[in-house]
Amino acid sequence: MKRNGRKEVTTISFEGVAVDGGFVFKASVFLPNIGGNWTETAFKVTAYEDGVMEIAIDCTETIPRVAELVSGMFSRKSNFTNLDSVILNYRNIRLQIGRSTGRKDIICMLMKAMSASDYKDGDNEVSVDTQTCQKRNPLRDSDKPNMRYEIYTNFFRFDEIFKWGKSLWFRNPDTRKSIIISSIKDGIVTVESSAGGLIFDFVAELKKFFVPYSNFYGVKALEVEFNQFSIRVDEQNTDRILYLYKRSCDMYSGLWEKEMQEYYNSPEYVRDHARSLKKENRKKAVVWKVRQFQKRNADFTIADKKKQEEWENCKAINSKDDYSNCVIDYTILWAQYMEYLMAKHDKNLSDIWDIWRRIESAAQLKI
Repeated sequence: MKRNGRKEVTTISFEGVAVDGGFVFKASVFLPNIGGNWTETAFKVTAYEDGVMEIAIDCTETIPRVAELVSGMFSRKSNFTNLDSVILNYRNIRLQIGRSTGRKDIICMLMKAMSASDYKDGDNEVSVDTQTCQKRNPLRDSDKPNMRYEIYTNFFRFDEIFKWGKSLWFRNPDTRKSIIISSIKDGIVTVESSAGGLIFDFVAELKKFFVPYSNFYGVKALEVEFNQFSIRVDEQNTDRILYLYKRSCDMYSGLWEKEMQEYYNSPEYVRDHARSLKKENRKKAVVWKVRQFQKRNADFTIADKKKQEEWENCKAINSKDDYSNCVIDYTILWAQYMEYLMAKHDKNLSDIWDIWRRIESAAQLKI
């Protein structure tokens, strides 16, 4: 079945974490073919990594309901649409379902598994615990005024499965802070840091996994990578995250210094250094020749007076910061170099361009 032809659309909402560390979600399935009704079904994610999600659904759910839920996950309008496949655990049946598998095919797969000789109804009444660990009641009397605030600021909604990297994105609707999860297994969650974020903000978000009012409360441990070192954090050492981060920085710095010292003492460094010096000396010699040729007040030749005024205006505008100044300096040197080549070889600019293109193409073919 083509994805465009799916009639089921599943919207997934994150409820919380179960005692065993599984993530409990609620699937709202829209069925336009039966009057446009929404049906809600709870399920638990027991494992996730690289676009493959293993889920468990309670045996009390009917086969058509299970098929509608799983099929609708792959709909373009679903926030699970970027899943590659689902491993379904239902009534002691374990099936791997791809994104191209339709609802009717899933029903057939389940019915076929139930008709097998080793399948017994009495042994397959598997209950799935979807009770979450989040404590919504005040822990102490002093918590009462702040309970609603704590729940609100520590509540995260499921947003999407990111297309690139296949990470699970959760977002707080109030603060707009995101938590990015790359894998879930045996109650241990791997969390990614967002690019450009501050370590103190990242640590503050990690701590929300262990706040009783958070719907992330219940995970057994977090794994996060700092500077190529994996750190495991649980409820007992959550206050040591910054210490562990600093320790990983020191270890990384030590390893980097050791690798650099080994590099400086290697034949590879001697070769690289020689190439670098040769390139730098060549650059200095060319720039000297260009400067010797270009002994005049003007940057380069501009025949049109109006264009000359535009250029002077451009320089004035871009002289207020170092980056813009570098661009102007590079432009002047490039134009002077072109004039030098044109005079030395008696060529037009278009001729030099064609020669350069042929040299570049030859170098690419050689590579």
